[in-house]
Amino acid sequence: ADFLQVSTYLCVFAALEFGFVQFVRMSEDGRAEKLKGLVKVKPVAEKLFNLSRAQNMTLIKLLNKYAPKEVQVTKEEMEAKKKAADAEAAEAKENSSDDEDQAAAPKPVAPAAANAASPPATQASANTVGSQALKVKRSDPEAVKEKVKEADMAFILYAYKIFDQYDADNSGCLSIPEVRKAFTYFNIYMSSRQAATVTCMYLRDMGNNTPKNEVEVEVRFSQFAFLMMSIDSYSLARSEPRNLIFKVLNRFVCMSPSVFTDAIMKIVFPLL
Repeated sequence: ADFLQVSTYLCVFAALEFGFVQFVRMSEDGRAEKLKGLVKVKPVAEKLFNLSRAQNMTLIKLLNKYAPKEVQVTKEEMEAKKKAADAEAAEAKENSSDDEDQAAAPKPVAPAAANAASPPATQASANTVGSQALKVKRSDPEAVKEKVKEADMAFILYAYKIFDQYDADNSGCLSIPEVRKAFTYFNIYMSSRQAATVTCMYLRDMGNNTPKNEVEVEVRFSQFAFLMMSIDSYSLARSEPRNLIFKVLNRFVCMSPSVFTDAIMKIVFPLL
């Protein structure tokens, strides 16, 4: 009876551990996807960085400049835009029906006829818009000119959100302990020494000098963002201590929460 009870407890405990690991892995997969998205927008980020340097401003200020702007739209502008959209839809419908049987193909409706045939919708639109201008948001004209999309800026702004979260003293720079913590939001786990080595290697590749004691290095947001986009290139720089004990401890420090939990349970379960 005691054996059966203990076995039941172990099974329940194992099920809870499995559920916890899977839940944590879902979070880690989401963070890994954010890193993939950030790497994907690297060409756009490089363009933005060059534009920020040309305009003598920081990258984050340029991103704020390219944010959607609130504008006022009159009733006439709304109706003109609607007519243009109706005309474009009618033209597309007409072009798509050219290859079909002309007898079976429906005739395209002219924009004016469409508006005349649906007075209730026009009346509802007029009542909604009214005589006063509406406040709407539009993409920044300069951002549209440079072909910078909000979807691309979203990943860079997320990286800045993480950067700003760990910039506790508002210095505009992150120290290595802060960089190491920020890495975890992109599913990257390193020891402080590994994070310092990778960061300094990247900075030197970019033509910057680094301190003799690499742990003392600090990075600005643009450097942090581009480091994240190039992090896979420095994966071999994760050196390990020679001492066996420190080597084992270092491996545990560099594990993700799900892998760490699973490794501990592999040790604990046989002992139970």
